[in-house]
Amino acid sequence: MNTTTGASPEDLRNRLVDAILKEDLSGLRDSRVETAMRTVPRHAFLPDAPIEEAYANKSVTIKENPDEDALPLSCASQPDVVHFMLVQLAVREGDNVFEIGAGTGYNAALLKHLTGKSGQVTTCDIDADVTAYARRTLDANGYEDVRVVTRDGALGAQEFSPYDRMIATVGMWDLPGAWWDQLAVGGRLVVPLRWRGLSRAVAFQREEGRMRSDSVKMCGFLPVIGQDGERDDYIDDDRLVRLYWDEDQSIAPELLRDALTRAKSVVWTGVTVGPVESFDGVWLRLSATERVTCRITAKLAAVLTSSPAT
Repeated sequence: MNTTTGASPEDLRNRLVDAILKEDLSGLRDSRVETAMRTVPRHAFLPDAPIEEAYANKSVTIKENPDEDALPLSCASQPDVVHFMLVQLAVREGDNVFEIGAGTGYNAALLKHLTGKSGQVTTCDIDADVTAYARRTLDANGYEDVRVVTRDGALGAQEFSPYDRMIATVGMWDLPGAWWDQLAVGGRLVVPLRWRGLSRAVAFQREEGRMRSDSVKMCGFLPVIGQDGERDDYIDDDRLVRLYWDEDQSIAPELLRDALTRAKSVVWTGVTVGPVESFDGVWLRLSATERVTCRITAKLAAVLTSSPAT
């Protein structure tokens, strides 16, 4: 296969994994996950993408949303996120694994590599186009034994449970009851939990009567379809500036309608941030203690058209 760099897919794959390991300062490591990512050909699950894009450390959209203001309907997750979530999951050979969010089928292929011949992997998605895509790519790359089912992932797949491992590759606002019932005691669950408009990959260990978290890391995922705990709205008529908040917050975007044209005012919070504080830590503490904290996004046009006084 030709590439603009002249490098083979294997070379590009190894460079990507090398870069992920070099740049990840969290200390999360698993040699089996590293081997899987050096072995499973990501580009084969993205046949329409240039090979350099397939091995860039970024997400790749496989199904756009007809609403231009909305997020894509399905993406291939960013490789460094794939890496640390699989490390969090700690899949063992022979495990029975359930994945919520089929995507390209690439993550399911990695999971199957980790479970080995004696393990089972079931991946699901609510979108029939997505599961059809995943089925095609998995079959084309020798992963015919991965189950692909079309259904609401919040319901799980009771007929193939109990699961030793469960992983969601979509942002969840809460943990569905079905997951508690289908994850075996002693099993692990990794899920991007949505909180105040952002996602964190949280790893849980299933214990009797509870889930105990032992790892948390910031990530970015498309929100799952069907959970309605999140709200969003624009504060301007041009739909350039948008607020995101949760249902337990009393947020009134309409009160900010004139905020973009009003003269600037400065109000100090009295909160001090250390010189090496990560945004992740600052945001988590702020959003956990200040109930009105919410996320705001602005398109470039909103910045370019703002007057110097705003």
